[in-house]
Amino acid sequence: MGTARFGHHMAALRGAVFAFLGHYEPFSEIERYDPGTDQWTRLRPLPYDRFCYGLAVVEETALLLGGVKWRDSRQVPTRNVVGYDLDLDRWEDIDCALPWAWSGLQCAVLQLPEGADEEREGETGENGEAPDVLLGLTG
Repeated sequence: MGTARFGHHMAALRGAVFAFLGHYEPFSEIERYDPGTDQWTRLRPLPYDRFCYGLAVVEETALLLGGVKWRDSRQVPTRNVVGYDLDLDRWEDIDCALPWAWSGLQCAVLQLPEGADEEREGETGENGEAPDVLLGLTG
């Protein structure tokens, strides 16, 4: 790893390992490890720092949820969700907000099997359809 870090999250995507952020100070770097070449590569950093966030991977998008940002030398909890696009090496705001400004999150994604929509009658998302993925958060 090119940058020593702690407090980071890691995810495996497309045969590579990604290390997201870290540190307990303003830091926004991410790196990708390619086991085929045994090399770490720095990728586009998050446009702003964040720590104590949750990480979940949904359909090859790494989602950073909540956490704490630094603003004017103060820690500010956040409700927003950002996603990392592997193909374009860029970050984008996800049109979704957590109900509260949470930090110290642990996330898990549960991929539901085909036909699960019929079993969850009454559970609908914003578009009126049952979600294909449920995201569980603890903090």
